[in-house]
Amino acid sequence: MADTYVTAHFTLEELACHDEARTPYPVIWRKDRLPDLLVEAEAIRAECCAELGADCPIVVVSGFRTVEYNASLAPAYKASAVSQHCEGRALDIVALRLSYSHTKAAVKRAAQRPGSLIMFIEWRPAMGYVHFDIFPRRPDRKLVTVTII
Repeated sequence: MADTYVTAHFTLEELACHDEARTPYPVIWRKDRLPDLLVEAEAIRAECCAELGADCPIVVVSGFRTVEYNASLAPAYKASAVSQHCEGRALDIVALRLSYSHTKAAVKRAAQRPGSLIMFIEWRPAMGYVHFDIFPRRPDRKLVTVTII
């Protein structure tokens, strides 16, 4: 079966939970949460391409998670019990052709652009990926970043 692209670069299949059932991103959120999440993912990809000066594919390491699957990750991966992955508002990503430091710079630029919904970035250098959350637009928006070692 062919992948279902929801943007030029991201598919529904790569956003599915990594549980045994490969639980898909919930249909109920595909019209309100998913478009905003993927606008931000595409903005990050564009910044990664600009950083590299060439095409720079992004791999979604983790997209949607069921509450049960998220709980199974908590001990080993320090997954939050209130993870935005369970709300369809977070992605863990890797830029395939960029170093971690260059990926970090690109993500930060994407988050700081006007109108960005990225509210939280978690740097995970030891794991090699970057996590980001989106939240609805707020005039008092403050970007929060943390590093998990």
